[in-house]
Amino acid sequence: MNSSSYWNEVFDRIRQGGNAKTSSWLRRYLPIRGRDPAASVLEIGCGLGKETAFLVDCGYRVTATDVSETALSAVKSEFPSANLLLHDTRDRFPFPDESFDLAVASLSLHYFGYETMIRILADIRRLLKNGGPILFRLNSANDEDAGKEHPIERYFYRPETCRELFADWREAALREVAEDYYGKTKVMIEGMFEKASAGHHL
Repeated sequence: MNSSSYWNEVFDRIRQGGNAKTSSWLRRYLPIRGRDPAASVLEIGCGLGKETAFLVDCGYRVTATDVSETALSAVKSEFPSANLLLHDTRDRFPFPDESFDLAVASLSLHYFGYETMIRILADIRRLLKNGGPILFRLNSANDEDAGKEHPIERYFYRPETCRELFADWREAALREVAEDYYGKTKVMIEGMFEKASAGHHL
């Protein structure tokens, strides 16, 4: 089963069970002080739109991507103002340099190995304006699912690994959190790193 088919099945199942269109974790970071309230946001791996809902409510101009047609169909029906793109995150994003003020990736990047992550983050950095942040969540190595078999390969992170991945960025926030996630406690690494301008000393 390829990743698109897998996620279509997952999101179909979640939709049948009901899906809350709220997201609390972004409230800790957004809106970012001093930024245009109509800033452009790249949301990577939007799923069924929990973060999309918050971003749209903030007034941001959202471009949401996902590898699942089912997910994008659900987001389109709920949030017609969002721009949607069917996209595999492993591929280069089809946008010009410095197209976005910020990026959001909630539990969507830990399906890629270290070297692939380096390449993906370099492309995201290309797309952000100088000083633009990425807000992200990744599986924590302290989560109970770490090491368990899964239909899709996934990776589990520690803060020090995140700092390695974001070596060319400026750290604004990084911490481990544990929250209810579809009925069970999930441990995650949550962070905010900003694109440093060329020549900036990190």
